[in-house]
Amino acid sequence: MKRNKIILVSLFMAVFSLCNTTFAQSNDIEKQQKWMSEFREYKQDFLIKQMQLTEDQQKAFFPLYHEMEDAIFTANKEARDIEKKFATKENATESEYQNAVGSIVDTKMTEAEIESKYFKKFSEILSSKQLFMLKKAESEFSRYLLNHLKKQTPNK
Repeated sequence: MKRNKIILVSLFMAVFSLCNTTFAQSNDIEKQQKWMSEFREYKQDFLIKQMQLTEDQQKAFFPLYHEMEDAIFTANKEARDIEKKFATKENATESEYQNAVGSIVDTKMTEAEIESKYFKKFSEILSSKQLFMLKKAESEFSRYLLNHLKKQTPNK
């Protein structure tokens, strides 16, 4: 389960990094927002099917789910920024690396706290089975995206 979560986070970081790089080059915020909206809609449709959500559940669940995703994305941005900083830094000290690793670990703990907080809210909307299916569906969605990206990337 922890492995799947790490894969999911890594996948989203890769997708969002790819998205940000692509759109930073074109400098087109509108296209970025459109892409993010389509991505979110596609994921939402996938979750609806996998979790078998009713219309009432969808209306109550997805605003909270998107709020959670945004909070996790914001928390992970700090870790991504630190990783970028040290990826290009040649003369970093042991202390600087230690602080960077500490920040990255703290970010993962913050992410877990955010998820825990929202899962309590989700439990008021979803059955235990649906909560379980949510985690399973997120993992399946990640695998689907990874496979899709592999197919889109030419062999080197």
